[in-house]
Amino acid sequence: GSLVEAVRNGWWVLLDEVNLASPEALQCLSGLLEGPNGSFLLTEKVDTKPVERHPNFQLFCCMNPSTDINKRSLPESLRSRFTEFYVDEMTKRSELQILIGSYLPEEAHLLIDGIINFYRAMRDKAVTELRDSTGRRPHYRNLVNVPVL
Repeated sequence: GSLVEAVRNGWWVLLDEVNLASPEALQCLSGLLEGPNGSFLLTEKVDTKPVERHPNFQLFCCMNPSTDINKRSLPESLRSRFTEFYVDEMTKRSELQILIGSYLPEEAHLLIDGIINFYRAMRDKAVTELRDSTGRRPHYRNLVNVPVL
């Protein structure tokens, strides 16, 4: 697959929500990160020759905090092999303008301030008023699931 090709060719890979991967997939990553010559076995193939890691291969992983709903922690044995960067929520209007503007076509940039105002109002309501079907406050990250207009 794509990961095997990237490992062999020295490409860069970004795995999003890595903490939601199956234990088998995480075990595979663990072998891949074993020192400078890490490799892994393709267990679904008859020949169990290890896939050698190209020296230029880079692996980046992203995850939301395990405190979010339906999230779990990355096993410490794997987590310790990464350098972690925490990216806090964007709250400054200027940051939100850049982020939202990067997703909109140029002709829709007049909508940016309205989108920011809507996001902030819904985020505030999520903290103070709104409840989901289980009576819990919805997490502000769920607000990204607003339908496309």
